[in-house]
This record gives sequence, structure tokens and C-alpha cells, in this order.
Amino acid sequence: MRLLSFSLFAILLFSSFSAENRAEGIAWYERRAEGANGLHARPDFIYKALDYFQKQYNRGEEREISGLYLMRCHNYIARFVETDIEKKRMRFEKTKALGEYLVRVYPSSAAIRFEYITGMGFWGETNGIMKCAKDGLLAKMKGHTEELIKLDSMYNCASGFKILGLLNIKAPYIPFMITWPNDKVGVKLVEKSLRYFPKDHGNNFYYGETLLEMGQKERAKIYFNAVVNLPCRKELMLEDKAFQEEAKKILVKLNS
Repeated sequence: MRLLSFSLFAILLFSSFSAENRAEGIAWYERRAEGANGLHARPDFIYKALDYFQKQYNRGEEREISGLYLMRCHNYIARFVETDIEKKRMRFEKTKALGEYLVRVYPSSAAIRFEYITGMGFWGETNGIMKCAKDGLLAKMKGHTEELIKLDSMYNCASGFKILGLLNIKAPYIPFMITWPNDKVGVKLVEKSLRYFPKDHGNNFYYGETLLEMGQKERAKIYFNAVVNLPCRKELMLEDKAFQEEAKKILVKLNS
């Protein structure tokens, strides 16, 4: 009986320690945009979060949560801390490798699947669309995005619809290899994400980009201007600012 009580005490103590560690790691992660210079984040906050979650993951503690935040940290560092393209690619590769494992272990987690898809997408941008098509990355992204929609179609401002729409629009048609891209389907899906979340920076930006792809320059301007004028969310400060800066560049070109 004494041994059983001690074991229960040890489990409760371990769980309490793990939760405290997680809370501190999340607190550092939530401060990731503090003190940023433009779109360049201070490395100390995000690296402290990364260190916490890496240690927690290595100890086998709450791997669903620690693994999720590890992917988030790597993606953020690649986007807003690293400036060298190879270092960016290495970060996205870490997200890809970790995500491939985590989606098998936690198949019902929309958050993990989304972060994995995001890492694949950013990695793809550093390697070029044709290489991604031939390597099977686009097909893999499509499959996981369809799973994300089944799990939670509204996750992260209906990102599943948006990503699947963009894949249909941007993926190249390659006979006997990639035959599924469909512009009409793609436009409807991107429209769907915007209809559900009209104040999301990404939804407006990608709909504007979609309209440009369809040759609708004047309508596209409306949505790029919406991106510029939407207030940046505190929890997504640099993410929203990145969309605003890109929208401004596009508007300059469209208005010249």
C-alpha cells in the first residue's frame, strides 16, 4: 500500500512538473514577436521556447504538445529569425521529419497535421514547385490537407480549404503524375475560407493572389488593400505583418 501511494505521488509530481514546464515554454513562445525589428524577430524568446520544448520532448513528456510546439518554433525561426536560405531549409526539414512521425502517432490532431503541412509548404517554397511535384511533396500535402479538413475544417481560420484551393491553383499539371489540379475547384475553396473568416489576413491575401492568377487585377486590389488595412493580431503579429508587407509590394506593382 505504501509503495502504491508513493508511485501515485511520483506520477502526480511528474505531471505537475511537466505542466509547469509546458506553461513556461508556451509563455516564451507567446512572446516571440516582442522587440522585433520589422519582420525580423528577436531570437532569444523563441529560442528559449524551443529549448523548453526540446527538453520536454526528449524526456518523453507530453509529446503531443511538446512536439507540436517544436514544429511551431522551427517554422517561426525559419521564417522570422534565420536569413540564410540553407538554414531556413534545415528548419523546415526538421518540421517535416518531426511531423511525419507525429501525424502517425497522433492522427486525430488537427494542430499537428496543420503544422506539418505548413512546414512542407515552406520547405517546398525553398526548393521550387517542379521539384516538389516530381518528388511527390504536392500530392502528400494534398492528402494531409484533405485529412485536416475531415478532422477540423475550421481549424486556423479554415486553412484546410485555403491550402487545398491553392494547391489546385498552383500545382502544375503533369500527365501521368499530377492530374488533379483544377482552377475552378481551387478558386471555390479559397473563396470558402474567406467566406468563413473574412478578417483573416491570409485568407484575404491568398484570395487576392487567386484573383490575380485569374486575371482579375482590379478585384485583386480590393483584397490586397484589405490585408494592409486589417489590424495585426497580437498573437500573430509578425505573421500578419508579413502578409501586409507582401500585399504592399504587390499593390505597388499593380498601381505602377
